[in-house]
Amino acid sequence: MESVSYHHSRLAGPLGRVILEAGMARKKPKFDLKKEVRKLARERVGKVPSSRPIPPKLDRKKPKHKKPPAADDQDPT
Repeated sequence: MESVSYHHSRLAGPLGRVILEAGMARKKPKFDLKKEVRKLARERVGKVPSSRPIPPKLDRKKPKHKKPPAADDQDPT
């Protein structure tokens, strides 16, 4: 039962061991409005999509000018 370190604790000493072994009441977590709003938004909208790599700019960008049709591409028939 010596897994709890009492040395750097406020409850050092024999009284601290008695309190820890008896089981102290845990502190009630504070209400966080920001977390609650995010939680409600996730329920309504859904899970955020996973990230994807951004393609290079040359692949994303359309050419400024169309290439003229080549003479060998056209069939005179």
